[in-house]
Amino acid sequence: AVSPPTKVVIGNAILKAGSPFVDVGIIGLPPKEGRSPFLHASGPDAVKFGVINDFGINVNVIEGPIGAASALKMSYAGITKGTTALGSMMMLAATRAGVADRLRGELDRSHPALVTSLQRAVPDMFDKAYRFVGEMEEIADFVGADKPASQMYRAIADFYTRIAADHEGKREETGALAACVKKNN
Repeated sequence: AVSPPTKVVIGNAILKAGSPFVDVGIIGLPPKEGRSPFLHASGPDAVKFGVINDFGINVNVIEGPIGAASALKMSYAGITKGTTALGSMMMLAATRAGVADRLRGELDRSHPALVTSLQRAVPDMFDKAYRFVGEMEEIADFVGADKPASQMYRAIADFYTRIAADHEGKREETGALAACVKKNN
């Protein structure tokens, strides 16, 4: 996943070489029986690329230039992976403050859908946190003109760097996060 300006640079190099280029942003989990991620495609040749829908791949052709599909991917990942990071940061802060159980109880009471989402997203993130670092840096570039947003995504990249190191090492923070999102029986 790269920012629209990066995708435009890549696309221009490929187009200059005489090859068609389609900007594709992938949203969703890897393919499994009965499930496929969505490939959002933009650029002048996106319609031609869209024919792979006929082979069971979900392609959504977006009207727009090279960079439009990447903008959608950056926006989506900024929300989904950003929410996972923010939730994780607050669960770790609550753990350090000794109120993790209270936080979980309040979230169970007032935002059960958020708890369900975090129960899936947080543990799934541990093995992938190292991959999220570059994506958060690209999102920081994507929101670039909005300095506070850019700084926030750079901070999230730093957070994911720390979580990746913890997961490879002592697993103190990932263990605390796993305990916070553990399903109550």
